[in-house]
Parts: sequence; structure tokens; C-alpha cells
Amino acid sequence: MTENVIYAPAGRQWFLASDIPNWIANLVPIPDKQPHLAKLEKRWLGNDGSWYWQDLTKDDYELLDTIFSGLPRLSKNIEESQWPKYQNALENSSNKPTWQLMETFFYPIRTAKDERREIRNAHFDTMNDMIAKGELKVWTEYGTEVRKVERGSRILIEDVRTYLKQRGIEFREIEETLPPEVSAVLPAAPLSLSSAAATNALLASQLRTEANPVRHKLRTNSLDAPIQKAITLAGNLSTAAVFLQLKNLALENEPPFTGQVEGDALCYTNDDNKSDKLTKNALDHRLRPRRKAANYRG
Repeated sequence: MTENVIYAPAGRQWFLASDIPNWIANLVPIPDKQPHLAKLEKRWLGNDGSWYWQDLTKDDYELLDTIFSGLPRLSKNIEESQWPKYQNALENSSNKPTWQLMETFFYPIRTAKDERREIRNAHFDTMNDMIAKGELKVWTEYGTEVRKVERGSRILIEDVRTYLKQRGIEFREIEETLPPEVSAVLPAAPLSLSSAAATNALLASQLRTEANPVRHKLRTNSLDAPIQKAITLAGNLSTAAVFLQLKNLALENEPPFTGQVEGDALCYTNDDNKSDKLTKNALDHRLRPRRKAANYRG
């Protein structure tokens, strides 16, 4: 189980505010696993010209077992690199079904990176919201308050500790060299600033002794904008409410959606320019980091 702890060298009074979301996001481990089979479905063209999808039946699996004889039995342990052998066997089989076999693979590394991105963006949003409400203070290197997390802005260690503690994350200061699995390694430049009430002159002087700001490039994907729009329309982070608004947007061909809805799935074109589907469960997974960052209970 991943340790819910963020480490930093002792002696620091200030940290880059933009590092906080990154530290939290980096608590999600990147697995050393290859893409593997997650789901099989069948698709066929109806008389009305529409495509229909359905889960495989017991008879369908028995047919595939016959076609794939000589290959490892169908299971979720099959890696994506192995799948071309199954496709070739199906294509050349005399028992080839009239429907198309549609495979879905699970990408552990991509999923973990996407989760990190969602968590990172959610915490940037939460911190900016707290700053706007006066619940969190962030400063420039010259000692003036800022209204949002921006490049080079700083945050007091007391506020770092409080923010993390409210989200169930322990903040540890250590004297020795940081362990390799630590989510962030920061320079241990000691500061003597005692409180946020220090004068701007002293504040600016000490803040400028910090390391140069680290630039962070946020990763986004095509679903971020419509999901944020749906959240705004729903007025909360409830999966059911957001999905309803997102479904309406999808039916109105809001990019990247195609305007098609298949059961509980919204069809869209992903960043690889391939057809994909967003289910309510997948949306819930994307909303969890936002709810956690906002301490949402609903």
C-alpha cells in the first residue's frame, strides 16, 4: 500500500505553491504493467444503418474458444501485444461470426498518469478557490499577496502542513537524505521567517533566497473542458448530476463528443483520434480527485 506521506528537508519555512498539487499527484504510483485486455463486446450493423453493441454471450465465448484454439484462453491476462494473433485467427477462421469483435484494453501506466493529472488540476482549482475566499495565503517572491497560484508564488510551511492534513496526507520534515520513493525533493535552504506578519521587506528578502521556481506543465485531454462545463451546469460534483449535464452536452455534439449515446456510454473521439466511450463509472473515476481535493461530501 502506498504511504500517504510527503517528505521535505527540514529547515524550510516557505515552499513553491505550485509544488503542492504535484506532490499530492505524485503519491499515485506509476505501475510497471503492460496494457491488458479489459473487456470484449460484439458490434453489428442493424437494418436501420445504426451500429449496435452488446456483451458477449456464453455461446459467443464458446465460439471464440473454438476459433482461438491453440492460443492462450481468453482472459484479462492477455496483453495488447498478444492480441494481433487473436485477430489473425478470427479473420482467417471458417467459423468467423457475422458480428465484429470489439476489444477494450486497460492501460495501467496511462491510467495512473491521467489520475495524477486529474488530481493535480483538482488541487490547483481548490487552492485558487481557497485563495479567492481568503482561506489560504500565497505570496510572490517580493512579499506581496497573489490571488491565485502562479509561477514562483510561495506558501508558508504552516499552510502547507494544514492543507495536506485536511486531506489525510502527512507532511514530514527530515534531516537525512530523502528516500528514492519520495514524491518531491526540495533544496534545504534554511529560513528564519517566524510568521506571516513579518514586514514585506524582510519577507521579500527571505523569499528571494529560495531556489529558482520550477515550471510545471499541466497535461490536459479533450474531455477536461466539457467535464468542467458539466460541473458548472450541475452546480456540484455528484456523478449523477454531472453525467446528466454531460449527456446533454454530448447529444448537442459538444467536442469531442460525436452526438451518439450507446446505453450508459457517451461516444467521443479521444486524443489519439480514435472512437472511445465515456461511461458513468469512468466519469466517477475522473471526479473523485476533484471531490477529494474539495472535501466534497454529496
